[in-house]
This record gives sequence, C-alpha cells and structure tokens, in this order.
Amino acid sequence: MNGKLQEKQRNIRFSDGTITAYAAAAALKTNGVAQLSGGRTNFITKNFRMRDVSPKGVKVSHSDRGLIFDISIAVEYGSKIPIVCWDLQKNIKNAVEQRIKEPVAAINIHVRGVKFPRDKEDFRNE
Repeated sequence: MNGKLQEKQRNIRFSDGTITAYAAAAALKTNGVAQLSGGRTNFITKNFRMRDVSPKGVKVSHSDRGLIFDISIAVEYGSKIPIVCWDLQKNIKNAVEQRIKEPVAAINIHVRGVKFPRDKEDFRNE
C-alpha cells in the first residue's frame, strides 16, 4: 500500500499558479527584497485582457531539465544586490524543490529598481 501511495504522490502535477505562489512567498521572505515587480507585461495582461496576473513579478516555464523562473524584484536601499540575488536564488530553489519535488533548472533575476526609505530619518539610521 505504501508503494501505491508514493506512486500517486509522484504523479501529482501542480499548476503554474501554485508554483509561482511558492516562488513568490520564498522571494518575499528573502532579506533585501522590497517587493516583486510586475513590469509592463503584467500591466498589459491585467488591463487589456481584463484578468488579474498573480503573483506579479514571477513567471515560470518548463524545460527538459526542470523549471525555469524569471523573477522581477525591487531591492531595499542599502542592500548588496549580488548577495540579495544569491540568497533569492537559493531560497526559491529550496522552497520549490521541497514542495513541488521537481528540479529547478534556472532562476533568472531582474532587478527593476531600488526602494528608498520614505523619511529622511530613515537615511540617518543607516
């Protein structure tokens, strides 16, 4: 009976929406990531196709080697971008591979901007 249960678990397919939700959650937990950034394609899809694209800033595609992610982010002011990107890749890879049980072939990160503190006092604290 255990063999049949394990076989059923291996054949589970996750929707792209579920996969991107796991990746987005891992991205937002990463130190230095201020927000996910949707860019022009999300704006066009949301406004002209009249449907919501969720989560913004995360796209997934499938290849023979595994999942390929394109992540668009804004980083927090004062963060070291290479370190944030390295941690982001590691966090997404671990989160997705643990939950989906499918290999991650690539994670492409697009830094779309820097989020600055709102108050001048925030600049003095750094």
